Amino acid sequence: MAEKSLIEVISAAFADAMRSALDGTNPALPPLSPPDAAGARAAIEQLADRAGGVTDAADPVAWLQALESWRDTASDVADRAFTGPNPAEQAFVRFLTERMPRTAAFLALTGVISHTPDGPARVDRPKLRALVTDPGTLVNEGLWDALLADVGLPGTGRLPAVLVGLLLLAPQTVLALTRGDLRVAGLSAPPTAQPGPWRVFREATEGWISITVPIGDPADPQPNPRDMFDWAADLTPDLSGTLAIRSQRHDLGGGKRRTVFEMWLALAAEEDRWQYDFGSGWYLRVEPGLTGGFGYDGSWHGAFRQFALDPARLPGPGDPVEVTFGRELDAGAPDIAFGPPYDTRLVLRDLGLFLRLREDHPVVEVGLFLHGLSAVLTNRWFRTFGVTDTVFRDGIRLDLDLDLAYVEGRGVVLGLSSGLDVTLGIDAEFGKNAPVGFKLHSIRIHVPVRATEDSFDVRAEVRFHISTHLGPVSLVADGLGGWVGYWSEDDTRKYVGLLPPTGAGLEISAGPFTGGGYLDFTGGPNERFGGVIHVKVGTFEVTAFGLHELTGEPGAANRPTSVIVVLGVRFSPGIPLGFGFEISGFGGLVGINRRADTDALRERLTSGAAGNVLFAEDPIRNAPRLLDDLDHLFPRNAGTHVFGPTIQISWLNIAGHKVFRFDVGLFFEFPGPRRIVLLGSARAQLPPLAGGPHLIDIRFDIVGFVDFPKRIVEVDATLINSSVMEIFHLTGDLAFRIAWGDHPYLLLSFGGFHPRFTPLPAQFPELARLALTVKPGKLPGGVFFRAEAYLAITSNTVQFGGQVELGYKAGPLNLIGFVALDALIQFTPFHFEVTISAGVRLRWKSTNLAGVRLEGTLSGPGPFTISGKACFEILWFDICADVRIQLGSSGQPTAPPVSSVVQALRPQLTEPANLTALDGDDNEVIQARRPAAAGGHPLVSPLGALSWAQKRTPLGLTLDRFDGVPLAAPQRVVVESPRAAGPEQDWFAPGSYANLTEAERLNRPAFSRLDAGIRIGLGAPGASTAIRRDVTVVEIRLPKPPSTGALATAFAAVTLRAALERTAPSQVRTTAPAFGVREERFAVRDRGGAVLAEDLSVSEAHQRARRAGGVAAAKRDLVDLGAI
Repeated sequence: MAEKSLIEVISAAFADAMRSALDGTNPALPPLSPPDAAGARAAIEQLADRAGGVTDAADPVAWLQALESWRDTASDVADRAFTGPNPAEQAFVRFLTERMPRTAAFLALTGVISHTPDGPARVDRPKLRALVTDPGTLVNEGLWDALLADVGLPGTGRLPAVLVGLLLLAPQTVLALTRGDLRVAGLSAPPTAQPGPWRVFREATEGWISITVPIGDPADPQPNPRDMFDWAADLTPDLSGTLAIRSQRHDLGGGKRRTVFEMWLALAAEEDRWQYDFGSGWYLRVEPGLTGGFGYDGSWHGAFRQFALDPARLPGPGDPVEVTFGRELDAGAPDIAFGPPYDTRLVLRDLGLFLRLREDHPVVEVGLFLHGLSAVLTNRWFRTFGVTDTVFRDGIRLDLDLDLAYVEGRGVVLGLSSGLDVTLGIDAEFGKNAPVGFKLHSIRIHVPVRATEDSFDVRAEVRFHISTHLGPVSLVADGLGGWVGYWSEDDTRKYVGLLPPTGAGLEISAGPFTGGGYLDFTGGPNERFGGVIHVKVGTFEVTAFGLHELTGEPGAANRPTSVIVVLGVRFSPGIPLGFGFEISGFGGLVGINRRADTDALRERLTSGAAGNVLFAEDPIRNAPRLLDDLDHLFPRNAGTHVFGPTIQISWLNIAGHKVFRFDVGLFFEFPGPRRIVLLGSARAQLPPLAGGPHLIDIRFDIVGFVDFPKRIVEVDATLINSSVMEIFHLTGDLAFRIAWGDHPYLLLSFGGFHPRFTPLPAQFPELARLALTVKPGKLPGGVFFRAEAYLAITSNTVQFGGQVELGYKAGPLNLIGFVALDALIQFTPFHFEVTISAGVRLRWKSTNLAGVRLEGTLSGPGPFTISGKACFEILWFDICADVRIQLGSSGQPTAPPVSSVVQALRPQLTEPANLTALDGDDNEVIQARRPAAAGGHPLVSPLGALSWAQKRTPLGLTLDRFDGVPLAAPQRVVVESPRAAGPEQDWFAPGSYANLTEAERLNRPAFSRLDAGIRIGLGAPGASTAIRRDVTVVEIRLPKPPSTGALATAFAAVTLRAALERTAPSQVRTTAPAFGVREERFAVRDRGGAVLAEDLSVSEAHQRARRAGGVAAAKRDLVDLGAI
């Protein structure tokens, strides 16, 4: 759409104002009695054409003629719509009052526009000339005295004159006035139909000078007026602030006078809460509505008054008005977070500043708050230091809440609550096979801290999870312990105390019968209670456990109840499935007002929580751990419910022992289902010999998700407490990702990736290598051994490698030797790179005393190259030598040189394997694929698209090499099509196509998603000629479906409601996304900062920057701050 010229904008605004005047649509203005209404309307319709003629004039003469025609038409409108001596001035005044009421009020206030009681309005041209040529006349106090005396406010001209002087001395204020961002109202405030305090405030300030500053709405695409004529008669009350001023001079006698004035500021007077959003969740909030003012009547005075819409809740002098600056994010996300939510992280839930104002004391409070500051070191972090999976199974957590404020009359006020929490998995058992035995399962250490400006309390709490057996009877207790510290309770200082248990259980084993239960009576503000029941008769056993808690925040009214229950049944022999497989257990999970926490599932994966929840081993003695895992994996959340079955499948039963066992649970989250959660635990155990340990004991816990909104499947797995022959200890992680959204990918990793590979855009936790270590004490004194490996597969690469370490420790002195391999193979174009390193180091503890390190790399083809480096290490110094060997002719590459990459890629355009048909979305028709006839052409949906992609070289990247062969000159290939609908991307190794130094290889990403082809759209489908066809409709009436009343007795209400919703038409439709996320783009700048190229991939930006002698930097995202 073409831009309109200024005269066209003025004409359109003038025409709208004249139509409004003729129709009488503005009730605040008197109706017109035009002498020729029909003629005026006809002239108004011609005005736009005349303005267009002025815009389209081809030469000066034509422009003058068109301008004269436009003026005559505008005069014709005025003559036919208004009566009196000067219709043009009346039309001008009516235009201002219709379209620019505040400007008209300002001009009336200064005397430029004058109204007679029964006559037409007129423009005082001398005053208008004086206003334009000499604005200083407005500072004349006598002028304002005379103007305000006409409306019954004599002697009040000094303050308005001072205000106008301030406006003239502040050019930015004058500019805001002309733009419409600052509007000056006349003596009569613009009318408002809104009830409540806003209208009261307007009526109370009748006869005052008021300045209203609009605050642009950041959610509005046009937060400020688009042009000088796009003004409204009134402002949105909750998006503006109004300053009202009045002044009087009093004669004190003796030639002395005193000026008395009041000034009031009103914000959000029509709302109980006003909020301005800065973007990214940051906001400024005033709650409730606020007016504040001050005055002088011989002494200074001030007041803050609140506005509330509910008359029954009118605030008193002691109720504060609170101004808060903070942040709110969707789905309860923390304000600030460093690190992924399932790994080691630093999180701040709420951060903000506040100001509280009262009419009574304390008048002012100002401060800051930090709520929910958490530093978490997870189990994964400790595994990197060789700590076993069970020691820090729940990690270490530090929490802090801080409120710091200055209060008038009290000074600094402090509120601090903090705590350090760590659970140590001990699992130390004494007298296992004796008649009397004892087991220490875990120790929980909690250090709470609280402080105010007048007190400080700290104590260390120690709680134990213990169990003991006395013959056939086992007793369990959790939470029993004590504390020591400096703590105040009931105005009494204490230094030591006991802590009662939070749970207790009992189990009895009598021959083939075993049964018992556990009760968790933690209670507290959330009313947490839970329990475990376990019964075993012969080879048949039943386990059930669950939790009850209230949702919402403590103290809230009508808090919904959350309940989660898990039931499992196991038996032997199982139900045979064939080939030795059998179902040996099943069960289910039901959670009301509970959700699946994917981050907690990942975080606790390495601690074995997934397998414990499915089919717990020794459930009574491990009940506290079991209930804690259940609460964290499926936390309370009002309105969300989780259901799903569990099953146990076993294979190869040897002497009643199940060698292979797979426990799996599939859980669905409602409403939806929007997410499917998979929990699994695969175990392989060879029977022990002569009552000893298992010869092979391998356990793989698995967590998987199908996230429909994100269009992604994620699976994570880890080895838990695995060993072979009680000599070797096994550790490691596995991960799988597949996405089918706008950026599809598939990645599989056993033990991690190649050190130079970054698996973006997929998100992976820190994957531990698949490792085999010898348990302490199994090798001769001081000798230790470790071997690790990894394997990863992507769409275009295979990566594998490993490392073997052998060493000897003698106190703090240790000698370590290692051999490592890292290999990467790229399929298209074929390229490989293998790095081998070896070395020996002598260390004092972890300080290197001396060592030798060898590194070598073999890459190819084109040509095959061997590069190596040997280093001697002495303390902190390295002495290194490099060598490089090229296999094949050094003068020419082994493959023939490529003169044109375009010609080399031409066969790729006709390669059938590079072309893929993509189906389109059709909300009304489901398309069924039909196999193409022999020798026929492949079919493409008219609503779909064609995808062409090759894997030989990235497109749009400056190439130094092609197919491993250096090019005579850098080349870049770009594919274009008139029907291009976007690029197709794939994984490439940019270093295979560029000549990079070692420093550049470290700086550049090893693998990137680059353009591999193009997507070709077919355009909008055409419509054929209508074909009439008679259709005979055969109506078959189906019997009425059975009533759902009987179902209500068999299913929970939420399940029934979800089933019934499926029988109604879907209320969800695919719509355009509100926002999108894409990979970061880069720009190239020269040394002076000028942009040479932008919107490039990171690899292409570095290539161009190297040749131009500039720098590659991330493209800036500009934020428009014009409304702030």
